[in-house]
Amino acid sequence: MTGSALVLEGLTVTRGGRAVVEEVDLQVPRGTVTALLGTNGAGKTSLIGAVAGVLPSTGTVRLGDRDLSRERPVRRARAGLATVEQGRTVFGQMSTLDNLRIAGGSPEAVEAVLGTFPELRPKLSTRAGLLSGGEQQMLMLARALTRDPAVLLVDEMSLGLAPGVVRRLLPLLRRLAAERDMAVLLVEQFAVLALAVCEHAYVLRRGRLTHDGPAAELAADPGRLDAAYFGSRAHGAEH
Repeated sequence: MTGSALVLEGLTVTRGGRAVVEEVDLQVPRGTVTALLGTNGAGKTSLIGAVAGVLPSTGTVRLGDRDLSRERPVRRARAGLATVEQGRTVFGQMSTLDNLRIAGGSPEAVEAVLGTFPELRPKLSTRAGLLSGGEQQMLMLARALTRDPAVLLVDEMSLGLAPGVVRRLLPLLRRLAAERDMAVLLVEQFAVLALAVCEHAYVLRRGRLTHDGPAAELAADPGRLDAAYFGSRAHGAEH
């Protein structure tokens, strides 16, 4: 892939003395959404944590031409990496507006994300902890976008959300990636919905890649998707 904003080479993540992600090579081009799929326990969240710098890893993490492998999380964020974590970690006692301001973006950036998420505008004075699950997820996305990141890591955005909210947010990610020339790595439990908005897809199984290819090919072949998830066919990683 050319013009990749995020490049991982040989990324290995160890937790509790055991490798939970092994030798992963992955690229996410600017202006696109790339899916990272797999069952619970496959290592997806550990990989996201290692890219963000909150979990120790070996291998290479590059953002454009910059090697971030030895950088702390705050330096990675300043370089243009933003993460929307699993579990909607808003500052519950603070207002919606203060949640946006604390992200550090300019007033113009805050106004821009409110244009993207108009549902939040009437709730600016509401404590974030009182927002619905969907509104909290929008707030987390909006908060990340105020810094105009080059790379956005999104971990299980749909977790616990109503299907209608998921169908609004997933296509929005694709539009935002294109409009902002931003690379999005999407970890998602709803494989079919994720593949519909992604150009490329990777599948992790037991910490190793079992698929690397166009999302459309994986979506069109349920047997291949099943094999990548569960090993029901005798293939290794596809390139």
